[in-house]
Amino acid sequence: MRHVHSISFDFPIMMEPTWRVHLVVARPNRKKRMGHPRKAYGLQVIYRGIEEKIMNKTLLDEFGKRLIQNVRDRTILRWKKILSGQMKAEQCIQTRSHLISICENAEELSDILVPEVAESMLFHLLQWLDEEEQFRIAGEIDQQKTENLAEDSDGFAGELFTEDGWISRFGQ
Repeated sequence: MRHVHSISFDFPIMMEPTWRVHLVVARPNRKKRMGHPRKAYGLQVIYRGIEEKIMNKTLLDEFGKRLIQNVRDRTILRWKKILSGQMKAEQCIQTRSHLISICENAEELSDILVPEVAESMLFHLLQWLDEEEQFRIAGEIDQQKTENLAEDSDGFAGELFTEDGWISRFGQ
């Protein structure tokens, strides 16, 4: 016979109404398994959809992290190297020479203009994906799946800029 204990609690998640969660903890029969600690027996979500919402938020954040680190940050770093003369490819040298002929302080552009251009491009891409019905970004990480990341967000493009947005959390 198992000894079963359960607890229910309410908590708010992601600006939604309060969710009720029911956690069941079971202890195996004392005679057979003396001294074993209690083990979580199951988690029952009373308000349907909470698990999916949490998993999709994790996918959304992972997408944002990779987008910022692999697209935004790498773009900014590349342009900093071009403008500082560290890139030796012929096209990079020509681009740098052209920019210096136009603006004496071309290297300062990498600190001001390049991040703005990169972030603006990402914003418009995400805004387009939010509005576009024919194209979707699906994701799967560790058995967590979503068919449309934009639907898992309150505003796909807005994920970039808030205080706890992708740029402030994941950018360099």
